[in-house]
Amino acid sequence: MSDDDKGGGKLEWDDLEEEGYSAFQTIRAIVLFIIVAGVIAGAIGLFSTSPWMRVSHDCSIFCVIEMDVREFFS
Repeated sequence: MSDDDKGGGKLEWDDLEEEGYSAFQTIRAIVLFIIVAGVIAGAIGLFSTSPWMRVSHDCSIFCVIEMDVREFFS
């Protein structure tokens, strides 16, 4: 922090960069989160709607997992 700043401890961008903070780190974290969330959402979409992931016309992979769990516990 600069000593001549009388803003009551208010940080400025130059002060943050001197302390090792970079605005690029925040942008990188946000972009990484968006990419990971998109991959997860895409995988869930494929598992639940893709025809090659279905056992029959009206039973998706989640239906098969549910039937296997019910069969295991019965």
